[in-house]
This record gives sequence, structure tokens and C-alpha cells, in this order.
Amino acid sequence: MQPLKHFGDSLRLHAMRLSRDVDRIAREVVQHLTGLVKAEVEVTLGIQPFISEGAPDVVRVVTDNCRTLKFTTFGFERG
Repeated sequence: MQPLKHFGDSLRLHAMRLSRDVDRIAREVVQHLTGLVKAEVEVTLGIQPFISEGAPDVVRVVTDNCRTLKFTTFGFERG
């Protein structure tokens, strides 16, 4: 039997409980995976706000913060 070598998941988190939930995921899932010999564990975060009234007041600060935090892809769109 082939050993299990890949794990993937996706989970929707509530923005107001993000710190608590990420901490719990780190302790209960990520810690176990990073403890495996020769395991390379990548954790990604996707942020998808739905802003019905638009976001003119935060565009600059969010864009600057994403750049400073070295996000790989980010940006606002019209639509």
C-alpha cells in the first residue's frame, strides 16, 4: 500500500475570530504536520471581502500594508 503523502484542506474563517481560529488550527493541525520528518508544510491565507459600498477610504492603507507584508498577489477591482 502506498503511504499517504499529501494533505490539503480549505476552511472558511470568520474575520472577527481570526486570531483565535488560526491559533487553534496551528496547534491542532499544522503542528502535527510540521513535526513529520522531511515534511514541507505551506500555509496560505486568502482574503476575499465583499464590499457593497466600495472601499475608497482603505485602498491606500490596505495596499501599502500588503506590499509591506510581502503579499504575493493583492489588489482591488471594480465590479
